[in-house]
Amino acid sequence: VELLAGEGQVHWESEAVIKEIRYLNLKLEINMASFKAIVVMVTWTAIAGYGLFTIGAHEHFRNPMWALVIGIILLVIHMINMALYFKVAGERPFEWFK
Repeated sequence: VELLAGEGQVHWESEAVIKEIRYLNLKLEINMASFKAIVVMVTWTAIAGYGLFTIGAHEHFRNPMWALVIGIILLVIHMINMALYFKVAGERPFEWFK
């Protein structure tokens, strides 16, 4: 790692600085993976919500059979969201301690 200081150059070969840079790069990669996963989840949820709106789920929520089916569909949508998140982001966002 090189830092420019005035007329000359100061070399920083400290392991602490190098570790910090690696940590920040890893953190950026993890944040980008989470961001991509959230975008995929929002897209899937919007498509599923549009599908529910198209079949008129919002008009029949008082009917017990419709309510049961809508509840199961919402649960499945949530489970697919979780699967999408882990597929796109992987397990890395949850590696808090090494």
